[in-house]
Amino acid sequence: MTNSYAQLLLFGLIVVALSGCQIVESDVGTVNLSISTDSTTYELQRTPGIYSVSLTVDITNEGHSTVFLHRACGYGDQPGYTLTRVKGDERIWLGNLICITKPLRQPIPLEPGETYTHLLEMESTVSPNAVPPKTMDMRTGEFLLEYHVQRTDRVEGWAPVDLADEPKRWSNTFTVLPPSDP
Repeated sequence: MTNSYAQLLLFGLIVVALSGCQIVESDVGTVNLSISTDSTTYELQRTPGIYSVSLTVDITNEGHSTVFLHRACGYGDQPGYTLTRVKGDERIWLGNLICITKPLRQPIPLEPGETYTHLLEMESTVSPNAVPPKTMDMRTGEFLLEYHVQRTDRVEGWAPVDLADEPKRWSNTFTVLPPSDP
């Protein structure tokens, strides 16, 4: 058998083998989450020297593969998140709760179809003499939460490449109003 004949025969076998195949798109490795708060409007509650708001956040994995919620260290079992103020198209980062020191903790797995419910208690003061001043305007307005959702369960060597795309990690926007009794 000549070399060119063998190559032609191999090519023919490949064509026959592939003729019954079809390309199927897969969402393995993609993230499809629904992150929603229990309300779209909250009112700050006032106790002496402290303003607080409580919200419940449901994070549902609507995809076909397991995703992992990066866990904040030293704060119980809650996942890491960033609180962001929304002003038009502008997003202003206000701070986050995320583990950047050791020992790092295993992320929270979220299986397809599973919902993780996160009770969030946020507290703040109003200190107009602080540098920079902490005013009521800074504590109220429209916000969203960004969760740190990973595609892998990697702890050591965690890299931004593991993170889901930004819009997939965002909650709905919600409004925080000043207390009705200042």
